[in-house]
Amino acid sequence: MLISDLLTQPDGPITGTFRVTAPRCKVSIGGTQYLTLELTDCSGTIRAFGWPERYTGPTEPGDLSLVKVTGASYLFHERKLVDLHRIEPVTAVAEPVLLITPNCCPVIAGVERLRDLLERITVPALRTFNNTVLADDALALPFLRLPASRRHHHSFPGGLVTHSQECAEIIADLALDLPRQTRELGMVAALWHDIGKIKTLDPRPGAWLTGAVLKHDALTLELLAPALANLDRDWREGALMLRYLFTWNKCGKPGRPLQVIAEAVEAADRISSGLSAERLAFADAEHWKKLAKWQGSRYVRLAGSDQQGLA
Repeated sequence: MLISDLLTQPDGPITGTFRVTAPRCKVSIGGTQYLTLELTDCSGTIRAFGWPERYTGPTEPGDLSLVKVTGASYLFHERKLVDLHRIEPVTAVAEPVLLITPNCCPVIAGVERLRDLLERITVPALRTFNNTVLADDALALPFLRLPASRRHHHSFPGGLVTHSQECAEIIADLALDLPRQTRELGMVAALWHDIGKIKTLDPRPGAWLTGAVLKHDALTLELLAPALANLDRDWREGALMLRYLFTWNKCGKPGRPLQVIAEAVEAADRISSGLSAERLAFADAEHWKKLAKWQGSRYVRLAGSDQQGLA
């Protein structure tokens, strides 16, 4: 059941899995303590209340936690509400993308864009792979919230998912005659190639050490290990190829990859990050001043003899 279904159905019993937002313990005018929160999913939000004589469950569920809800819907002052009877924590959901809500990502329409991209994946084993990653909030929520870098490209909250989506969309829209499975493997590799950054860019105190001693590439396979293990069972060749796409250019050996799609994923990464760095460098420049050259890790604007570093 989606929130949109709940809002239009007749009043009565409900059961469903939702994400909790804005949980609060409050005290009524009569002195009764009760729970108030919002149940939300990709389709909308509804206010819910837990009264002590009818409700059993956590006194204050965590914000953005996933829960299975039993209760009843009712209309109050022409507004649909939910009377909570029971809340149980949920650790696995069949379609996690439906429970990724707009407030999970600071980028406007970022969640909708991700949902549209995932719909373009048609290979069942790869859809299951994506769902396995997204079902783990410890991976999915930082992926949606963190920047892609500290100062270089997509260095804003939500930049990591924006960059990753751009890379996958480039692969999806390549004007090349690629087998469907090959293209979709490339899309999945492009989408998750930077997932290790949720560890190296973790803003929590003390987490800086991970980024100081490791590159994010070293963590990607580790974080994706459960999803890759499932893919091994569903499509072993696809799992091997996905590992190859993540690692082929990280071993220091020169030469071309086994398949062109690997070069395409690498190129998509460069294009997306380069465009972001270019936009950042020239955001405030007049059009005629946007001629520049790249020096190491920064753009230098060429305006007469005055060369100014921009990134």
